[in-house]
Amino acid sequence: MNSALRIVIAAILSTFITAVAAEDAGYATEGSALCVTCHDFGPQSPVHALMEGSHGLHDDADAMRERRGCEDCHGPSAGHAESPTQVAPGVSFGPRWSASGADQDSACL
Repeated sequence: MNSALRIVIAAILSTFITAVAAEDAGYATEGSALCVTCHDFGPQSPVHALMEGSHGLHDDADAMRERRGCEDCHGPSAGHAESPTQVAPGVSFGPRWSASGADQDSACL
């Protein structure tokens, strides 16, 4: 491959990487960016309502993603991200896979 082509490819890749980094800069972790692809933070979302209360930033639920990552409370959840209907998150607060109260409290205490 000639050097001019390498430079062009490097420039394209650099632009793409910079754009991706800027887009994800608001998330505390890469996991959070992945989480919100399924767990919508829209105004009708139960997660949105939760984040407007004492667990988030008052009147700014979307800013919660910038302050803390999902895995801060839910624990490492790569398995859940890979198989969301089959594997529970590290710690679940919902009705489907409720963790014990002690596990749910562990992130806060």
